[in-house]
Amino acid sequence: MLGLTDYITECHWETTFTIWYTWIDDMYQSFIRLNGPLRRRGSGPVFSDSEVITVGLIIEAYFNGKEELGLSFVRQYHADLFPQLLDNSQFNRRRRQLTGVMEWMRQRLSHLLIPAEDRVRVMDSAPIPVCTYTRSRACMTVSGPEYASVMASKKAKLYGFRFYATTSMDQVIDHWMLAPA
Repeated sequence: MLGLTDYITECHWETTFTIWYTWIDDMYQSFIRLNGPLRRRGSGPVFSDSEVITVGLIIEAYFNGKEELGLSFVRQYHADLFPQLLDNSQFNRRRRQLTGVMEWMRQRLSHLLIPAEDRVRVMDSAPIPVCTYTRSRACMTVSGPEYASVMASKKAKLYGFRFYATTSMDQVIDHWMLAPA
């Protein structure tokens, strides 16, 4: 079905979800073999960790991290692929609990996708505003002068963080860091 729902990818969404889920589930099973189960008691969740990671990473990749938009897209067009999809707050909570596993997977994938002989890296940074500069004194998330900076491209002041990343020439993120602005 090529139409409104396939405008972002060159292949069908079902194929994209299936391929991503297969890779992620295989990596998740190897993580469990190395580190043991994440849950010590009780039955497993109805919506698996692999499904949470798959949907979360697809939202990051195709919907610019807009979780509500991505979840509503999955509910509206692909509910048959994820019939037990959690509500927004439960999904967000589970995704945040799995960030360590997701980072382990990202590091493993970057080693698989970047050839060892590829030594060239591109470095870039992006501002992540936490609040407007005028409201920085009232900000409860972060405080201190190290979080104040300038966004030269927007000719605006920044109060928050700066994201730094190095990527290969094939645009695979090698390393990343979040630092005060």
